[in-house]
Amino acid sequence: RDCVSCLVGSEMCIRDSSGGDGMILMGVVSGIDAFVSGHANVVPELVVGLYRQAATGDLAVARALQQQLNRVRDLLEDGLNLSLFKAMLACRGLAVGPVRPPLVQVSETIIAERWQALVALNLELAAVEGYA
Repeated sequence: RDCVSCLVGSEMCIRDSSGGDGMILMGVVSGIDAFVSGHANVVPELVVGLYRQAATGDLAVARALQQQLNRVRDLLEDGLNLSLFKAMLACRGLAVGPVRPPLVQVSETIIAERWQALVALNLELAAVEGYA
């Protein structure tokens, strides 16, 4: 857990932040204000929705969203293979380019398999209202 200083003159004050996408629901319920999410690059709709539902106290929906995010984490090897993140972004229409050496690009076969598995999760991957 990282402590973050309050922003002077800001209406928003972040007291605590956390990483680890598997801990978002528990973190919000425990009073964490912000999260550093790698998976939010690929599925921002899911991560923002999870945070919002947990923050407003809709824990049943938040639990379901955390479970969906955990499935995405499994598909994307929980961030251990950056080329999977970049490939899924490309599949979503945001070509960010391949990984650079010494990292190795994942195969087209794996990209296709993971994309199909991500689509099969039936996530609502449209724009997040109020999220730019």
